[in-house]
Amino acid sequence: MSGCYYLDENNEWRSDNLIVYFILSGNDNDTGLRLLGTEGSILQRGNIDLFLMAVPSCLGPLNYLRIGNDNSGDSSDASWFLK
Repeated sequence: MSGCYYLDENNEWRSDNLIVYFILSGNDNDTGLRLLGTEGSILQRGNIDLFLMAVPSCLGPLNYLRIGNDNSGDSSDASWFLK
């Protein structure tokens, strides 16, 4: 099974300190908390970022993808647009 998820930040800013994470869950297992990265060049408005993930065992049919951030950085505006 293959799939793509696209994450587009709906802001003009991206703090180098912002921590973005995800959890991908299936019927049989989940990934646990995974960091998308903390490099300043990722998740910039207008960019397309690709991430490759390995798991120790099959997740089974996928149930959900949860994406979040720790709201750290220089701005209190933490709005995101996921498509």
